[in-house]
Amino acid sequence: MKDFDFRIWSKTTNQYLPENYSYVHNLLEPFNSDSEYYTIELGVGLFDKKGKKMYKGDILAVLDGSDSERPYYNYLEISYGQGRFYLKNSEAVEWDDILDDDHLYAEVVGNIHQIPDNLVKDYL
Repeated sequence: MKDFDFRIWSKTTNQYLPENYSYVHNLLEPFNSDSEYYTIELGVGLFDKKGKKMYKGDILAVLDGSDSERPYYNYLEISYGQGRFYLKNSEAVEWDDILDDDHLYAEVVGNIHQIPDNLVKDYL
């Protein structure tokens, strides 16, 4: 099996565990990505337009339209189900809509656990 990227959200401390967390293997139960104490979020394998890794649960901002004076953004949540990553949103935006060749026209602006204040009214 190839290596895969993931991060772990602690429900007890409300923060991500450090990447080099030495007890990760003791926490993980086989085939369980969610428990009472933690959530495991898989890496998508893509990077946003600023080079940041993307994970399940991240919120992406995608510029919609070309009006640079009054930009409008769609906010998309990266979800995982039925063996694939998909974008959860009300606009029916798909990966192909924001991926052009090797360039991803989206930026990670938060995640489902830590939504920035300026996104709360737009996203929720």
